[in-house]
Amino acid sequence: VPYQFVNRSDGSAIVTDGERRPQQKGDATSSNKAETNKGGGEQATRVEILRAGGTPDGEEKMASAVRTALARPRGLTTACAPGCTEHGTCNEELGRCDCPLGQTGDDCSELATPACEIFPGYIMPCSKALMPYPCECKKQCLQVAWESVQAGFAGPCLVTSNAEDGAMAAVTRPQELTVHFMEDFVKGERPARNNRERLMMKAAPLAACPLWCSLHGWCMKGGLLPVCSCFYGWQGKTC
Repeated sequence: VPYQFVNRSDGSAIVTDGERRPQQKGDATSSNKAETNKGGGEQATRVEILRAGGTPDGEEKMASAVRTALARPRGLTTACAPGCTEHGTCNEELGRCDCPLGQTGDDCSELATPACEIFPGYIMPCSKALMPYPCECKKQCLQVAWESVQAGFAGPCLVTSNAEDGAMAAVTRPQELTVHFMEDFVKGERPARNNRERLMMKAAPLAACPLWCSLHGWCMKGGLLPVCSCFYGWQGKTC
């Protein structure tokens, strides 16, 4: 173990990583103080604990601080769960991982909209775009938006509940499916009322677009040929 527990003559104790450093002025009056020093290109953490003036709970406070110091991985300075920044943003002030719409969990690695995973490797992000959402996916997106007080996610969706190939039918044969419309999470799903609502669904089979849009977009009816409409963060003819 790279840490040492050292008693000092003034009644204080130090948990250190073994590297000797000059004592800073005012150290003896600090309590539960943690600081990070850099030495030799590596970070080293020193936690200093006072005996709380001999109070009855002083020993337990010191022991608790020692356990916390030894359990902390070296170099870890964030208050968020490991892996948070891969999917979300670490809010250091509140000590939590803030997730984008559609993600959840301590590190934002879980899907808040599992019905939007059409097949492994192809997940439809919650968006205001008129992409060929299966209605269950659209409903989950509306719920997440409603819970986070966001609006503008109303629009058409494709009924896949009775399809043998399930949600995959929304991207492999959207032209064969019934178009429904979602106004908001509370009102829910209803059949498209007119051609205007039905024609909002401009999806073409994903295989009709080059390279299946690299699984980073959906295939949209264009002029002579269908074109890829890319998910947010992707671009190019094949996304």
